[in-house]
Amino acid sequence: MSKDLKYIEFNVEKDVSTIILNRPPLNVLNIEMLNELGSTLKSLQDTGNIKLLVISAKGKAFSAGLDIKDHSPEKIEKLISVFHRVFYLLNGFKVLTLSVVQGEGAFGGGCELATFCDIVIASEEAKFVQPELKVGVIPPIAAITYQKMIGKHGAYEMLFTGKEYKAAQAARIGLITKAVVEEKLDIEVNRVIKKITASSTIILKMLKQAMTRTAEMNFEDSLKEVERIYTKSLIKTSDLREGLNAFLEKRKPLWKNK
Repeated sequence: MSKDLKYIEFNVEKDVSTIILNRPPLNVLNIEMLNELGSTLKSLQDTGNIKLLVISAKGKAFSAGLDIKDHSPEKIEKLISVFHRVFYLLNGFKVLTLSVVQGEGAFGGGCELATFCDIVIASEEAKFVQPELKVGVIPPIAAITYQKMIGKHGAYEMLFTGKEYKAAQAARIGLITKAVVEEKLDIEVNRVIKKITASSTIILKMLKQAMTRTAEMNFEDSLKEVERIYTKSLIKTSDLREGLNAFLEKRKPLWKNK
């Protein structure tokens, strides 16, 4: 964990990297905190044998969003720049990302950060809210991503009325992956992490590559792209052969991650 980080914590345990938001009590995202988050994500771009990035938080909520104090005329361009840099980096991430939303939930920019991850697990009482219009701003990331997640009508209602969803409702409409009782949140997160990390690093990356590259393509182009990944890259890996051999020999695979 870097000693230079003031508002986030970062550690690597085996094949899982974890970023923990730590600006109590509500992890309000100011420019300095966003700079730390962006720099940490940048350092992880060459992920090596890392299979998963987990973003979680300490305190009463995952994050209450961007710091109102940084919306001043002299700071706003810098704030938006460092905030958007986080999403540029996450969007290009080669490994799966998982956010863990505890306590009161995720609001504004915090909601955008949590829901941008590939998998989102939240405690049942956590709320997901985009209240930007109430303070005269708009949610830039949500305006782009939510229509794809929850459909046009759901996205318009959520963004234009500030409708809040508890985690179970958010899971039902597709905004997050899963809601669990707070006492079992860590147990469920660890269960999902164990499931994911049981697979080969390189195969996990190729599956994510296939899904992200084809997300905006039509079916024919998508299938061609997945076929290219399969026949030009996947088929050449040692872990493909190991996985097939392990299945035939009725044993657990010994991944080489290459």
